[in-house]
Amino acid sequence: MLWLCIHLSRLPLEIFTRGSEDDNPLVVHCGSAGRPRVIAANASAAVAGIKSGLPLAAARALHAGLRACPRDQAAERRALESMAGWCGQFTSMVSLVSPDVVLLEIGGSLKLFGGLDPLLSELKAGLGQLGYQAQLATAPTPLATEWLARQQGEIFLDGFGKLVRTLSQLPVSALASGTDVQARLSGMGLHQLGDVLRLPRDGLTRRFGADMLLRLDRALGRAPDPRLPFVVPPRFAGHLLLPAEVDNIEALLFGVQRLVKELSGMLRARVAGVRAMSLQLVHSPTSVTSVQVGMVVPGRHERHLLELLKARLESVQLAAPVHEIRLLTDTLAFCEAPHQDLFADAAVEIEAPEVLIERLRARLGDEAVQGIRVYADHRPEFAWRWSVPGQDSIQPIPVRRPLWLLAEPRVLKTHRGRPCLQQELQLWPGRERIESGWWDGRDIRRDYFVAQDQEGMRYWIFHELPEPRRWFLHGVFG
Repeated sequence: MLWLCIHLSRLPLEIFTRGSEDDNPLVVHCGSAGRPRVIAANASAAVAGIKSGLPLAAARALHAGLRACPRDQAAERRALESMAGWCGQFTSMVSLVSPDVVLLEIGGSLKLFGGLDPLLSELKAGLGQLGYQAQLATAPTPLATEWLARQQGEIFLDGFGKLVRTLSQLPVSALASGTDVQARLSGMGLHQLGDVLRLPRDGLTRRFGADMLLRLDRALGRAPDPRLPFVVPPRFAGHLLLPAEVDNIEALLFGVQRLVKELSGMLRARVAGVRAMSLQLVHSPTSVTSVQVGMVVPGRHERHLLELLKARLESVQLAAPVHEIRLLTDTLAFCEAPHQDLFADAAVEIEAPEVLIERLRARLGDEAVQGIRVYADHRPEFAWRWSVPGQDSIQPIPVRRPLWLLAEPRVLKTHRGRPCLQQELQLWPGRERIESGWWDGRDIRRDYFVAQDQEGMRYWIFHELPEPRRWFLHGVFG
């Protein structure tokens, strides 16, 4: 097995910064109401001398225009779960370690991605596009890779050969989370894990308990370390907090793009698509602008989903500034990957007709782009209904009926009792008699025929029942 750890050490800050390109000084603080302290600062704030641990009042004194946001642990948890769903495209085994670690078992995925280096390159690129700075590490055990990522990062072990030597160089803080235990270890002259490993196991257990020894054994692969897999939810719910209120659509697109990328990664992991999306622009707890997007077939491609949302946003007028963006979907639907031509040019991409329909609906509105389906009514004028484009008709189309009907039947001239259209028409054998509509006041009684002129054009005509039998043109065959 080979485990990869993604350590999001700046997650408390990034849940705010990844929603905007604004680089003004920003800090995240927590603590008691009277004495809050900075726990994370962006690069602009660091230039002003603001760092983690500084009292918030002192930070404000260093920069008058400093923006300070209270830590939002619920948002951090949502971001970590969204990250886990996105990571599912790289492996089927993803596990969370609160509050800032995602573990992936990638041993079975290396061949699919062409090795460790290509997988790491794709993962790093995706993390950057999502707005995260992460420390990565790999090791044959999950606990060892977590220690390496938290303490150093960028250490990629692919086996047990160098595991003991590498872990031996880590500080004892990797093993002991409590400050009192660290102080006891330091008091004994133990500063690195290698120092702890040289101690007798019995003495280590008596002094620090069996839990410390178990953690060492799990990190070195001497004891099992089962991890609870993350289960991808049946719906996507992405949240993005903004560091400052935004009052224009263009600035919101930056955050929307990152939410769509998260959604696309989750859909790839589930081999699924979505039939509808809801983009919610939150102005206040009681004021939300909702943008709805529906699709003809389940969609999953990032570029297409983003284009649909952009088209809908073009017509949105913000009633108030936005401080949070949410992207919600309905239940995920299975979406079979498209078949590819073995000899097709990879640079040529042929889009399905449904893609054009969805783009038109997103830009013009759902009511402007409609489909037509057959309806169970014998009367031709009422045998159809508007529908969602692509929706199948459950009733079969009647035999020998044209698709092109006149808006109003046109009276035909007759010659010796036979219908004429510039010339006398020849009737085909057989007729379709329709006597219907008595229940809604639009009763009709007609005999329909297929007629043909000398050039071979076919028409759909009828005469009334009973007398007088006037002839009418009602449709034209293609």
